[in-house]
Amino acid sequence: MSFKMMELVIAYQLERVSLDFINRRTGESATGTDSRKAELSRLHHGAVAIGKFHGDTGSDFLRAFDFDLSLRYDVVSDDALGSAPGGDQSTAENPGARDWSNFTFKAAVNLNGYRDDFFLAAFLNYGSNVKFPTLFQQISSPLALADTSAPPGLEPEMSRGFEIGVELRRRQRDGGALYGWHMSANVFQNYFENKFRVYTSPGIPIVFYDNVQTARISGLEGKAGVYLFDKKVEISAGLSRYFISDPAAFPFKSDAKRTLRLTVNHAWYALDMLWFTESEQSGWLREPDGTFAEAVLPEFTNLDVHAGKSFAIGKVTFFINASIRNLLNDGNAVLQGLALRDRRYYVTGGIQY
Repeated sequence: MSFKMMELVIAYQLERVSLDFINRRTGESATGTDSRKAELSRLHHGAVAIGKFHGDTGSDFLRAFDFDLSLRYDVVSDDALGSAPGGDQSTAENPGARDWSNFTFKAAVNLNGYRDDFFLAAFLNYGSNVKFPTLFQQISSPLALADTSAPPGLEPEMSRGFEIGVELRRRQRDGGALYGWHMSANVFQNYFENKFRVYTSPGIPIVFYDNVQTARISGLEGKAGVYLFDKKVEISAGLSRYFISDPAAFPFKSDAKRTLRLTVNHAWYALDMLWFTESEQSGWLREPDGTFAEAVLPEFTNLDVHAGKSFAIGKVTFFINASIRNLLNDGNAVLQGLALRDRRYYVTGGIQY
């Protein structure tokens, strides 16, 4: 077995951002929005080192593996240049001067093997990540969620987790119409601290943010399919199952999904048909008085159809695509007066040189 470094990348990031925000909404519908005026600035320093390593196993099947490691350190400083809350309409504090620093790392291992017409790929990812709230998110932290008149602003979202996956592919020689098959599966788990939660309030065109102290999501995802007629036709099926600790932290996230897909590509024609079913989804809406109400979308089954045609004239390629979303037209799901699952039509065209 041999092991050697293939690549080393070191980078430095400098970012300066400013926000001059004015909210001119008045009246009852503006109750519970943001500060009427805010002038904020941010200075972000980041340093990252990425190492890529390659190894040869010496095996006739599992012949090679890759190992990647990245380290990153961030320093963020926010300053308030000035703010005016706008009287009783203010619901978010002036974020003021805030300083954050965080260290994250990620490691990934990829293993590849092949023999004749059989191919295997496996991977393992583990690491941590951080998301710093943007300046606009900082002024969209509602007072209604706090127990005091001076609530803390948004905190950075920190996460750590792992993912393990495997993919198998095989070409079927002398299989008649059957060209080959493929299978893939992966399992993951992510743990969050101060996870960002996004929600809206009826009648107010502003997205609100707050932190959920802890949250966790894990899941299993699998897919299998066959290729037919020299890979011009593919039929595949997928299944996903998710385990969510707090649905409020993952609004309108289905915990189960099943799919069945047919794709055809032949003589510059393309057809893609996707049947899917998703489990019940739930989320939170903030009422004008500051209270919360749960919104539930029932289990959903529908069909999407996409068709396209391409042709070339000289070095220029023309294409036109037509799509129908939610062909079964289950338009019963309405959220804040907005139909979410109604039938929709799309037509697009383009030129590529």
